[in-house]
Amino acid sequence: MPDAVLDYHRLKTPIDHPDNSVTGIKLSIDIVSTITPPTTFPGLWGFSGKTMNAILGKVMPYWGAGINTEDKFWLYFFAASDEGNYRRLCNTTGDRVSVIGSPSISLNQMAYGLAIYLYRSATCQTEGVFLTDYVLSDIDIYWIMYGTKGRVIDRSQSTSTFANLYCFDFDTGSTTADYRIVKYVNWSETAIATEAVDLSTTTYYKGRATLVGSTLSFYRDGSLRLQVTDTTFTSGVMGLFRHEVNLYWMRIYRKPYGTVRGVILPKAIIETEIEGSGKFAPEDPYRPKLNSNLKPIESLNGLPEYLYKQKENQQQVDLDSVTYGGFEIDSKSPTNIIMIYDDNPYKTGAIQRQIDYTKSKNMKVFNPPKNYDEAISLYNQLKTDFGHWLAGKDNFAYMCLGLEELNLFQNIDFYYGELIEHKTHYNQLKQVPDWELLNRFRNLMKELSQVSVLTNEREKHLNKLKEILKKGW
Repeated sequence: MPDAVLDYHRLKTPIDHPDNSVTGIKLSIDIVSTITPPTTFPGLWGFSGKTMNAILGKVMPYWGAGINTEDKFWLYFFAASDEGNYRRLCNTTGDRVSVIGSPSISLNQMAYGLAIYLYRSATCQTEGVFLTDYVLSDIDIYWIMYGTKGRVIDRSQSTSTFANLYCFDFDTGSTTADYRIVKYVNWSETAIATEAVDLSTTTYYKGRATLVGSTLSFYRDGSLRLQVTDTTFTSGVMGLFRHEVNLYWMRIYRKPYGTVRGVILPKAIIETEIEGSGKFAPEDPYRPKLNSNLKPIESLNGLPEYLYKQKENQQQVDLDSVTYGGFEIDSKSPTNIIMIYDDNPYKTGAIQRQIDYTKSKNMKVFNPPKNYDEAISLYNQLKTDFGHWLAGKDNFAYMCLGLEELNLFQNIDFYYGELIEHKTHYNQLKQVPDWELLNRFRNLMKELSQVSVLTNEREKHLNKLKEILKKGW
């Protein structure tokens, strides 16, 4: 059949094909003539190419029935994930991949459109919903949240259990620690990064999480709040975890990772012990043992009004709480290394108080490295004491210095280690579609080729990429 005839057949609007047909207009929406791209997260929704078609994984049965404006469109939209080269819409209860436990799930109208609402009781339960069974590694997730407590999860190893995964945790009931990155390993919970903040139950927050190699980052309202290095999980699926009481999730979107520039730089690097039982209910996760100074909020004279408002349902604050992110925190290790990023919102000087506390326990304190050589030197010094570290020198340097080229280096080291060198989580990474990995490697090759500093390291990492592509996986 001539090519012109084939092209006509491919593009012709089908009249007798089944719903699973992969042809033409049934799988796309022409947003040029109907709606404009959403503006909640400008430029991040992945509308494709010159035609501006949004490729969808399923037909929206209500499209064309008077729902032809952006405002009306988003009333019916609450979750999506880029799965391969199409977009999966999760807009009905039946479209969810799996439900864990017995949560009450409803779709409620909120200020930002339709929202997923999980609620059952005031008791912690291991229940929630997986929004996708599509396995990815390097990703961005975007969402809006409103309420009390809840967790967006990713790199979960299963859609039938919450036993092994990463959590991006929003918890207004915590004491000056309402934003956290948590990992579950065989049901044991470890807080690997925590922000010293108290958030409100009556404010809409725009959340974002990125997982890039061994670097996990947590944003709020456009600003980076937390970052951590962890090598426990290399790929997995996404879902929502009900954390004790209620939370609304809106406009959830998952896409393969692009490029995000900039990190928060540490103000101190310290060694800490681990405390906690690792249990989720009652809340007692494994966590760095830091000094705390709990005070009733009423006792704090001169506290800004907005801080009082954020503590509307809480009786006390922690005046020594600091924002930290761990480097390869292992609950089985007697001590671990954390990087402290920010001071206490209620009483300045908490970073120094934590340094003094650390020294009083005869543990190590380091000034953050000022350049690449200093970072590598400190990493090599610490590596002898922390033999469980899989993350390499460029992971550590990136956490200390925040240079984008180091992000590329650490990302390539992540893939090289898992696919060729040590293969600790080879089976996890193999779950990612081959073409998805290939796209990632090609993008890394392109970005790395443009790096003009640390050229010796650049060439080493280019060679690692070439070796991966040559040997396959």
